[in-house]
Amino acid sequence: YMRHSKIILVQFGLIQVYGVYPRLRMIFCKTMESPDLSLLYGGEVQRPDPFHVPTFSIEQMRMRYKCADGSIDLSRMDLTVSTVGEERMGLAYTGQTSAHFFSLENGEYM
Repeated sequence: YMRHSKIILVQFGLIQVYGVYPRLRMIFCKTMESPDLSLLYGGEVQRPDPFHVPTFSIEQMRMRYKCADGSIDLSRMDLTVSTVGEERMGLAYTGQTSAHFFSLENGEYM
């Protein structure tokens, strides 16, 4: 996706949001998979939201982002990004009655 001068990449259940101005940079990362939280956070887990992934270098991400279930069924994911107005992204699992919204500016849970 490309919205609000940002690139939203989806790789299986891993979602990365990049700003493009003045240069390409990762703003935040979310996951709809089930990563190994002890490996991802290195100890006690205090996730700011249920989809949070810490910002890592590519090398750190390869070492620390390991999913417990191996993969995600993409038909269970629903991702939507605003086209006008407030810059936000919505995530939900298909069939559930709740959705989670995040600011595209900083990834904060809304």
